[in-house]
Amino acid sequence: MKKGKGHCTRRTFISRAAHLGLVGIAGAPLNCFPDDPIAADSDSSGGKKGKSRVVRLQRPALIDEAGRIDDSKAKTVIHESLCGLTGKESLKSALTDLFDPDERIGIKLNCLAGRGLSPNPPLVDALLKGLLEAGCKPGNLIVFERSERELRSAGFKPQRSGGIRYLGNDTPGMGYERYPTMHRSIGSCFCQILTREVDALINFGVLKDHNLSGVSVGLKNLFGLIHNPNKYHENNCDPYVADVADSRPVKGKLRLTLCDALVAQYHGGPSLQTRFRWNPGIFLCATDPVAIDALGASIIEEKRKREGLPSLEEDGRPARHIRTAASLGLGEDDLGKVEVIAI
Repeated sequence: MKKGKGHCTRRTFISRAAHLGLVGIAGAPLNCFPDDPIAADSDSSGGKKGKSRVVRLQRPALIDEAGRIDDSKAKTVIHESLCGLTGKESLKSALTDLFDPDERIGIKLNCLAGRGLSPNPPLVDALLKGLLEAGCKPGNLIVFERSERELRSAGFKPQRSGGIRYLGNDTPGMGYERYPTMHRSIGSCFCQILTREVDALINFGVLKDHNLSGVSVGLKNLFGLIHNPNKYHENNCDPYVADVADSRPVKGKLRLTLCDALVAQYHGGPSLQTRFRWNPGIFLCATDPVAIDALGASIIEEKRKREGLPSLEEDGRPARHIRTAASLGLGEDDLGKVEVIAI
């Protein structure tokens, strides 16, 4: 049988498992098996047909002095961004173009920094209302983060049942898969919300500097889907961020990336540092997860230059995972080849 790039020999598997702390006595993997039907990876070809596009909506007037947005303006942001991305005239048509009404859809947030540097709840509410209008069933929609505590810190109330659910990977009955997915440089157990509860994924990040990976836009947010992100922070998180994005559990379901940059942070991340926060009033969306990261990184770099700070590379934190993700065929990192739709 031909061995594709996703093939993992027993020797390679045990070597990786040892590095990840998943090996017990006599080299026996603990709760790991590379050919588990959920965890196993397979060879797949990436790449995008046609020119990649990213919507860049920018209107600082959308937010108040505290960086907050009201419900009506949030609806405008979601409507105009997704219609601009899909070329449709209504939000319902735009979302129907991206999702089947019968699909179970998960929205992965980035709430690490809490209020002030997490997706604005009115934007998430506007997206959910749009999905409902597009025919999605409330019980098929899940908004989630790594923990219920992080949801609360960003202004979201955990809700485990009864319509739209707001869950953490630590919500009782959720958790992580027993067996890790072994793919390229990673060996990680993915959260069961992703693997068992949803058919399609919306990655809803924020725009901020990151002290290790350079930036956090969308791709870095995917670390919140695995049980052991702490293992993958060396070498500016490269190639680990890209390999998580390229793994079967993510690659097969990631449909849309959104980035709330109404308020953003150009230094000192990923935690909130108010002295480095600014209000650009930007919202980004794309189906290409690499192009949106490349555009987000360029916005951070431009702001750092205006503030007299060194570039991320000069600061020892190049966002190298974006180039790696592009090399894997996950999208386009050359902004000269990306259609940026300014709204």
